[in-house]
Amino acid sequence: AEHLMLPAALAVGLCLPLLVLAQSGEKDGARRTLYVQRAPLCVEGLEASTRPQTLHQVAWLGEASVLEHENKLRDSWMKHNQGWTHRVWDEGAVSALVKDSYPWFEETYHSLPSNQQRAEVAVYLVLHSFGGVFADTDVECFRKFDSLLEGPVLQIFEEPMDKWETVDARGNTLSHHLVSGSLMTASQPGHPLLLKVLQAVRPAGEAYAPTNSQLIQKQLRLCQRTDDEGCGCYRTMRSEHFFPPHAALLPATNFSSSVHHVDELRRLVSEINTGKWPPQQASTVRWGLRKIDPGLDRLLVVGMQASLAGDEAGDAMLRAYVSAEWGKKEKYQTEPEKRSMDKARKAYEKAARLAPAYAWPHYELGNIELESQRYDEARAHFLKAVQMEPEAILFWNNLGVTELNLGLLVEAEASFRTVLELHPRTDDRLRRMAPAAGAHFNLGIALNASRRADEALVEIRAAMHSGSSHFARLAARRLSMAGALDVSDAEVGLIIATALFGEGRTREASVTLARAHELAESEELRGRIGQLMSQLADVWSVGAVPNQIRMPGALPAQRPAGKSKGVQYVRASADGSTSMEDLGELTPELLQQLKEGKVQLPPA
Repeated sequence: AEHLMLPAALAVGLCLPLLVLAQSGEKDGARRTLYVQRAPLCVEGLEASTRPQTLHQVAWLGEASVLEHENKLRDSWMKHNQGWTHRVWDEGAVSALVKDSYPWFEETYHSLPSNQQRAEVAVYLVLHSFGGVFADTDVECFRKFDSLLEGPVLQIFEEPMDKWETVDARGNTLSHHLVSGSLMTASQPGHPLLLKVLQAVRPAGEAYAPTNSQLIQKQLRLCQRTDDEGCGCYRTMRSEHFFPPHAALLPATNFSSSVHHVDELRRLVSEINTGKWPPQQASTVRWGLRKIDPGLDRLLVVGMQASLAGDEAGDAMLRAYVSAEWGKKEKYQTEPEKRSMDKARKAYEKAARLAPAYAWPHYELGNIELESQRYDEARAHFLKAVQMEPEAILFWNNLGVTELNLGLLVEAEASFRTVLELHPRTDDRLRRMAPAAGAHFNLGIALNASRRADEALVEIRAAMHSGSSHFARLAARRLSMAGALDVSDAEVGLIIATALFGEGRTREASVTLARAHELAESEELRGRIGQLMSQLADVWSVGAVPNQIRMPGALPAQRPAGKSKGVQYVRASADGSTSMEDLGELTPELLQQLKEGKVQLPPA
C-alpha cells in the first residue's frame, strides 16, 4: 500500500528581484528602489494624526481561534494607544462587507481558491472601506503608535534588511526591498491604491495570483513606472522603526549550536529589561509567528514574557523552543547527506522534557519512528500527541498511517475519518498539504482491506478529485487496476493537470494537458481542456522539471536506438496542440545554464 505521511514543512513565499529606478516625486533627488518611497512630496506639511484609530485584525475562524499568546500581543496595542478600538474580522464579516460594499468584487472574491487568499484580500478591503491600522496578530506595540499622518496617506512598511538582501554565487549583495503584509495604515478610507490592488486580484491558484504583499508590490511597481497620479499619496516606512531585527529571532540555521541559540535569547531578555532593545525609534516588533506549529509560537512568546517577569519557568520554555527548532533543523533543514535523525530525536526528546504540555515533539518523534518502520513506537508517540492536541489534523493523519501499517484497520479508519472531520476547520497552511486527499485514499485502502469494496471505491474516487496531483494519480491507478475507473484517460489527465496547475507546476500541467487533448474524444472535453490551457498561458512560469508523465495504462515512451541523450521540451499552445523541440545534447555547460535560467527558448 502507498500511504501519505505529512511532514512538518513550512511554506516559503517567493521573493521577486527588483530594478533600481531614478527618483520621481521624492525629496532630495535621492535614488530609490522599486516600491520604496520614504519621503514623497505629497506628505510635506502633514502632521501626525492624533485621532483615535481602529486596529483591524483578521481571524478567519473567528475570535475564539485567536490564541492566548496572540491576545497578549493585541493587548499591547490597546495599552499604548488610549481610545483606540479593536475589531477582529472573521469569514462572515468579510463576506458581508464584500456583499454590501463591493458587489463588483463578489464573484472574484468567492472564486479565490483558498481561505488564506481571502483573508489576505480582507486587509485591503477593510482599510479601503474604513481606514485605520492593520496589524498581524504577531505584531507587538511597544509605545504609542504616532506614525500615522493626517490626510489621505497610505503607509506601507518595508521588510527588514535580512528579508531583502541576499548574496549571489559571486559574493555580490543583491537588494530586493520587499514590503510587508504584516502592518499597514490608512488614516482615511477610500485610498485609490488599495482599490487598484483589489481590481488586480484574480481567482487563479496561489502560485500565480498572490494576494499578499506581492500583490501590492506589483501595484507599486506599476505606479512608479507610469507615474500614475491615480495611485494617490503613499509612502513606505523603514523597517528598523517597526520590525527591528534581533539575532535571537533568526532561525536555528543561523546559529553555530543550540547553546549559542539559547544564549542569544537570554541576551534578548536582558536587553529588553535594560531598555537596549527594541531601539528607541521603534514602535512595534514582529515576533515572526504564524507557524504550522502554534505550540512553538507559544513557547517563544510566553517564555519571553515569563523570563522578563523573572519567572524561571520562562527560561525552560525558551530552551524547549530552541530544542524544537534544532530538531526541525536536523530533520528538515539540513542537506540530506548531513542529516542526522539521531540528533533530531535527541532534540525533540529534550523539548518534550522541558515542556511536558507541548505536543509537537511527540508528533515528530512519531515521524522518526514511522520512517524507521518501528510502528509500535511511532503509534505510542502519535497517540500521546492526539491526546494532548485532539484538533491537530497532522497528528491524526500520521496516526492513521501507522495503524494501517500495523494492520489495525478499525483504528486506522477512525483516525482517517477524524482527519476528514477536522479538515473544514483546519488552517489553509495545513490544508495545502492535502491531508484530506491522503485521508480519502488511505481510508479507501483500509476499507478495501476490510472487504468493504464499494465503500473503498467511494473514498478512492474522492481522493482522485481532491485537488492533489499526487493522490489523483494514485487513485486513478488504483481504480484502473480494479476496473472501476469511470472516466476516460483524457478526463483523468484534465483532473491531474488541474491539480498541477493549482500547485504551481506549470510545465507538468501543460504537458499533461497536451496529452489529454490528444486523447479526448468529445468536443466538450476538448473545450474544457482548452480553457485550462488558456488560463495556464496567462500565468506561465517555468516551474519544476517534470517527471515522466503517463496516463493510467499508457506505455513509456521509447527512445530511438542509437540517438544520444538530449534536452527536449514541449511547446504547448492554448488550443492544446504541441510541438517537440530539441536543445541538443545535455552537456555540463548546458546543464549549468539551465540551472541558472540562462537558456533562451526559440520563439514560437
